[in-house]
Amino acid sequence: MSEQASKRARTDTMDIAKSFLAEWKAPEFAKKMQNVPKYRVELANMGTPIHRWAIDSVPEDFELYVKRDDMTGSTLTGNKIRNIEFLLGDAVSQGYKGVVTCGAFTSNHCRTTAVASAQLGLDAHILIRGGGEKVPLNGNLKLSRFSGANLYRLPDETTDPGFYDKMQELSKKVASVHGGKGLYVIPIGGSSYPGLFGYINCFGEMMEQGLLDRFTDVVVTCGTAVTTGALAIANYLTGSKLRVHSFSIKRPIEFIYGYVQESIDLAGLPCKAEDIVSPCVDYIGKGYGKNTEEELEFIRNTANTTGIVLDPVYTGKAARGVVEEMKNNPGRFKGKKILFVHTGGVFSIYTDDRFDAGMTVDGSSANKVHYWSEGEPPVNGPTTKEQ
Repeated sequence: MSEQASKRARTDTMDIAKSFLAEWKAPEFAKKMQNVPKYRVELANMGTPIHRWAIDSVPEDFELYVKRDDMTGSTLTGNKIRNIEFLLGDAVSQGYKGVVTCGAFTSNHCRTTAVASAQLGLDAHILIRGGGEKVPLNGNLKLSRFSGANLYRLPDETTDPGFYDKMQELSKKVASVHGGKGLYVIPIGGSSYPGLFGYINCFGEMMEQGLLDRFTDVVVTCGTAVTTGALAIANYLTGSKLRVHSFSIKRPIEFIYGYVQESIDLAGLPCKAEDIVSPCVDYIGKGYGKNTEEELEFIRNTANTTGIVLDPVYTGKAARGVVEEMKNNPGRFKGKKILFVHTGGVFSIYTDDRFDAGMTVDGSSANKVHYWSEGEPPVNGPTTKEQ
């Protein structure tokens, strides 16, 4: 390709990216924050519904509802696209042609970044850890690879600060080889200040759905704490009396409070993290991405009885924790009307063969496979073991 053709291709790419760019009109309460973003890219399906969630183990005196942010898109499903809209909006408005981010091989954030970047015509670079010697070709990573992202396999022991150093190094290398500004660096989980506004915006959306009048408590899964911080800050800014709960799947309380306080300080607000969020770290279990049989059974049963799919890394642990707290520690909640923000993660199910055995045993609620070659329909008859 000639230098002129290459320049024209880069220009066309930026034209595509800018076509997604839109000015963001912040909710009135968010205008009290410093450094409010001017732009976002429009990718997510907004206005996700709030449904009653009839999990059979919820105590009768509680009402559980779910904010269906697993419905923000197809390949963009989950909470991370809300953050990415603002992060890529920041990148495109500054003229970046590529981005770099990082995470575990199971990361929903990395998959979302890869898919969203492809839609905008941006180059995506993804640093990952875990998953074995070879980069897995399934689940979130399959979609990342399918979307044309550049993947870099780092050692399992890579720390979050180590990730950041590598991303900076890669950005400089890309700039030296290809010219331009290098790569827009997105921290793990999208946990930088612009990303916070994804769920500042979502809180305004939920207010329009009756959040402040219908519920007493809001619960969210906590990985990097960016969604936690956004919901807690938005709740504080509105003067709402809701209690915001953050159910951690790997982080200690000190980390959650620390990240939320950092976000508060960047926003220029006078409150303390300890006063605006209620963390719970009692359901981390065996650790990140590791599960007990009780956790897996909760996920299977929830899908079978409510049609809502949770994942074993994030939402499955948190949702089970909420139900257990309702039964055994109801005083942690302000009231009895609880809204669980479903942050997605369905693609993890497709890579996890731990669910398979439970779906093929006799008597399993997921084993309703009937082999019918002749005779009357085998309605209510015994299932046949799958071959």
